[in-house]
Amino acid sequence: CAHRHWQLAQLESQAAPTLCVQGCGFSARYDEIARHEVNECPKRIVGCEQCGQQLPWEQLEAHLEVQCAERVVLCRFLGRGCTAVVKADQVAVHEARLCPY
Repeated sequence: CAHRHWQLAQLESQAAPTLCVQGCGFSARYDEIARHEVNECPKRIVGCEQCGQQLPWEQLEAHLEVQCAERVVLCRFLGRGCTAVVKADQVAVHEARLCPY
């Protein structure tokens, strides 16, 4: 009888909603929450494929567009004729010393 009571308590605890440990507010059954935390949570930590920095998935797009030092950018003198495409962390050197425009 005690073992059966323990089994029922286990089943009930697994069926109860569990909050995501990443803090996104999502809740699901215990047996489903791990998939969310690893594959779906917007706050899960991912690595940038360009520079390797670890950051929350929800920040990855902005990182790639604005912050990543390895992203490729155009020289600001494109309108004057420069066609250089350089890494963001090298654009200042290009524009100050290497750009003919």
